[in-house]
Amino acid sequence: MSKSDKDLESRTVANSPLQQSSFVFFPEEEKIRKKLLQNPDLTLQAAKNALEEQQKKVEKQTAFVAGCCQAAAKAAQELSLFAKSFAQKLPQNVFGIGNGEEFLLPLDLLFERIRVAEAKLNRLILGLDPFWQPDLFDASRFAFLDAVLPQANTKEKAEKAEQGGRTVRSAAQTLSGQIDAFLSTAVQPFFQKAGEAADLQKDGAGMRFAKLCALCGELQSAAGRFAGEWEQVANRLLNHQ
Repeated sequence: MSKSDKDLESRTVANSPLQQSSFVFFPEEEKIRKKLLQNPDLTLQAAKNALEEQQKKVEKQTAFVAGCCQAAAKAAQELSLFAKSFAQKLPQNVFGIGNGEEFLLPLDLLFERIRVAEAKLNRLILGLDPFWQPDLFDASRFAFLDAVLPQANTKEKAEKAEQGGRTVRSAAQTLSGQIDAFLSTAVQPFFQKAGEAADLQKDGAGMRFAKLCALCGELQSAAGRFAGEWEQVANRLLNHQ
C-alpha cells in the first residue's frame, strides 16, 4: 500500500460517523469494550447512524452504476443501428468493388456518430473511476459491537451492506474494463479497417462494398452483444436494491 493510500485510509476512518462511539480507534479490545459500555445509548445511536449512512451510500452507488450500465448499453445499441443503417445503403453485390464516391458522405456521417458514441463510453469510464478505490466500511466492527452490546443487532445488516458495496464495486469495475475492451477491440479498429475498405486515400475509387458490409456486420454484432449484456446487468442491480 502506498503512502497516499494509507493517508486516504486514515482520513476516511477519522471522518467516520462511528467516531462518536469511539470503538473504531482503540487497538486493545478491552479498552474498546470499556469505551462502548461507558455510554451505550450514544454508542448504539452512532452505530445505527453509520450503518444507515452506508446503506444509503450503497443504494445510491447501485443506482448510479445501473444507470451507467444502461447508458453504455444505449450507446452500444446506437452503434449497432448506425452500422446496420449504413450497410443497408451499400450495393449488395458480394464481389462489389468500384467507385464509391457517393457513399463517402454517409460513411463520414457513420464515423461521426461512432465518435460521439465513443466519447459517451469514455465519459462513463471516467465516471466509474472512483469505484476502483476501496470501501473502508468494515462489517467486523459491527460484529464486535454486537458481542459487547447484543441489543445493537447490527451484524447481519452490516454484512449485507458490506456485500452490497462489494457487488456494486465489482459491477462498476467490470463495466469499466469491458467498455475499454469494446472500444479497443471493436470500435477503434473499425475506423482504420473501414477507411481502407472504402479506399479513402483515393476518394472511394476502389471501394470494397462487400468488405465494408462485413465490417459493419462485425461492429453491429459486437455492439449488440455488449448492449444486451449490460442491459441485463443493469436490471439485476436495480432488482436487488
